[in-house]
Amino acid sequence: MAERRAACAMVRFVGGDTARLEMPAPPIAGDDEEQLGLRTPEFFAKLLAPVAIRSAKDSTEVLVAADVLEELLGVSGCGAVAAAMMAVYAVVIGDVRYRMTTTECVKAKGDACLYRLLLTANGVEVV
Repeated sequence: MAERRAACAMVRFVGGDTARLEMPAPPIAGDDEEQLGLRTPEFFAKLLAPVAIRSAKDSTEVLVAADVLEELLGVSGCGAVAAAMMAVYAVVIGDVRYRMTTTECVKAKGDACLYRLLLTANGVEVV
């Protein structure tokens, strides 16, 4: 528990930035257009804060405390968070939209305390 609090404090101290997760809206039960695939996909945004952001030449790294990300997604544990992050359509930082490439779990004493999200700007291909 102390490791999770320390990770949260570290992210607040180092970063304190904000990111926005864009996720597809869940399907509407009983809607004929939805069942036939005729409805235009809708997205909703979830605010992720605080985060620490570090940009490199061809990628961007976002650090977020485990408590913050797990509460936002409504799941806990490395595998569940990684699976939930696969549903994220885009991560928006400022005015730039990024594509998720990897979600890494940083553990302390066998428990997740920090998540590292690796992003690539839309339109940038990594070979």
